[in-house]
Amino acid sequence: MTSLIVWDEAPMNNRFCFEALDRSLRDVLRLNNPFGGKSVLLGGDFRQILLVIPGGTKEEIINVSFTSSLLWSVFTFLTLNQNIRLSAEGLSPDQKDELRQFAEWILLIGDGQICDLVVSDDHDAAFIKIPCELQVEVIDSPIAAIVSAIYPDIERAHLDPFYFKDRAIVTPKNLTVSEINNFILDIILGHKYNFLSCDSIQTTSGDIDNIDLLYPIEFINQLDFNGVPQHSISLKIGTPIMLLRNLSPSAGLCNGTRLIVT
Repeated sequence: MTSLIVWDEAPMNNRFCFEALDRSLRDVLRLNNPFGGKSVLLGGDFRQILLVIPGGTKEEIINVSFTSSLLWSVFTFLTLNQNIRLSAEGLSPDQKDELRQFAEWILLIGDGQICDLVVSDDHDAAFIKIPCELQVEVIDSPIAAIVSAIYPDIERAHLDPFYFKDRAIVTPKNLTVSEINNFILDIILGHKYNFLSCDSIQTTSGDIDNIDLLYPIEFINQLDFNGVPQHSISLKIGTPIMLLRNLSPSAGLCNGTRLIVT
């Protein structure tokens, strides 16, 4: 019954995912056409992040990218050219011009047309000079500087939900996230509550006598890696938080939903 399959953020997926779907649809529909004759719409931007291979080389990443698949040649390419941000209401001509220049600069970087300093040992790599107007001036602490730039007057405005609506600090590393969170919690007024996880080992064998010796709770509580939440989380009234799971989509509690502790 399906007439269209929409696959968003396609560049972040392994090409074998698309090839597995292609073979499955051919088998189910008994047609030897790409994807069993079904229309497939892929969305994404190769200027953004590609799929992640832990410890992988550039060649390994390219090899498992969708562009290396035989299916790549059967797609028709459509390019989005309208910048929706420039059509937002309430923008002055100067603001639109500033957004347009920034968008053009970002696209030139993504296309590899801006190269301020070439890396001698890698012909594909280059350093990009960030314009001064886009940089945050650091006097003492970089975290204090970026927090004051993104969240000015946060000590008095943190209870206003509209204050956090258009503000966010994005960073790729969990360690930096913890440092920023702890810094903001310290400057927000109110009592800080610490919540701890309840960690245990799920045994899968009959030899459970040495489980506590091999995996002490103190060791488990110190683990901090992708996919596992931290042992301790601190919150205050007015703290902005973000959900990382689809708890109740009908109630709007989805992955990425931003909330405020009340």
